[in-house]
Amino acid sequence: MPLAALIGAHVMAAPIIHTDDTPIAVLAPGNGKTRTGRLWTYVVDERPWQGERAPAAYYRFSPDRRANGRAIIWPSFAARSRPTPLAATKP
Repeated sequence: MPLAALIGAHVMAAPIIHTDDTPIAVLAPGNGKTRTGRLWTYVVDERPWQGERAPAAYYRFSPDRRANGRAIIWPSFAARSRPTPLAATKP
């Protein structure tokens, strides 16, 4: 099994997973322009409460936010994840 899959399985087995998405420029094939893709980050870190899992981060890509990367990549967690509202991140 590839290392990335093992890290992903370790992270997704945790009861609490911190998630975030970051917009990144992706070259749009054929027209020489870029579009916005999403880099999704999934993190487990139980050190603050002396948890047993090793800290780890897992990254995935989705071509846009329209498809909702949380639901595409990890459908079983999409209903339980609570992303930060976009308005809360703006100054």
